[in-house]
Amino acid sequence: MTEISVKIAYEAAFIFIREYYIRDGGNSQDIESLLSSMIPGPSGRSSDPAMREFFEDAVGQALKEESSPL
Repeated sequence: MTEISVKIAYEAAFIFIREYYIRDGGNSQDIESLLSSMIPGPSGRSSDPAMREFFEDAVGQALKEESSPL
């Protein structure tokens, strides 16, 4: 498996959720709110600094659980 940076993982998660939202017809206010808080700004960080921190925490948890199947 290819290793990627947290920045690229964040961008991939944003794209994945955005594409899901589009395919679902754009009808979920919850997903729309999530995407709004995740939009990367010019620095590459989200418009909501807490969102990036939550994501980094999730990456840390996933790395700890890497050997466990989903």
